[in-house]
Amino acid sequence: MNYKRTFIAVLAASIVAFMGTSCASVYYDVLYQNVYDGNQFDKYVGKDKNLILRELGAPDRTMDDGRDGEVLVYEKTTTTTTTNTVTKSSASGYSESAAVGVYTKSGVAAGVGASGYDAQAQSKTNTTQNTTTNKTFVNFFVNGNGSCYDFKANYGAKYRTEKVDECFCNARNWTVSLLIVPLWPITIPAAAINQAIAKKRGWKFCNKK
Repeated sequence: MNYKRTFIAVLAASIVAFMGTSCASVYYDVLYQNVYDGNQFDKYVGKDKNLILRELGAPDRTMDDGRDGEVLVYEKTTTTTTTNTVTKSSASGYSESAAVGVYTKSGVAAGVGASGYDAQAQSKTNTTQNTTTNKTFVNFFVNGNGSCYDFKANYGAKYRTEKVDECFCNARNWTVSLLIVPLWPITIPAAAINQAIAKKRGWKFCNKK
């Protein structure tokens, strides 16, 4: 076997594999975050009270808004109960003579081991319950003309995903290039090329790994 040719072939394959996965865009990160995008009840503001009644039904109760109008109160209370059961077991028993027989506490005959000891498992079960209550509400403020001018709610929020930042992770670019020492002649120049490409494209640099 020609070890020199084998080594060259392996090295060449490594170069191809590395160059196939190593490029500047691999280390370019786009960061997103969820941004508040209004509430599902926004559509009722400025609308007639009758629209709310048609779509949501009659309110659970009404209140005076202090402006010659009213507040339509929709609320729901949900109670959730979780049960946790823990069983602990222990052994207890009696030592008796085989001539007179061996019995458990309940009086039922049982077998005797070599030591003449009969063990009967005892168990104790503890059950605990945890109850949580969740209340949701939405209040629509309706003026004297029957038009909704505001609302308050503790649910119904909507969010959209928005790009907030993007950068070239140069620290990760160089960290990866230094992982395999035998490939340094390849990986270090590749990292330098990636960095140069990022600068040429005007990418912002970030140092996170």
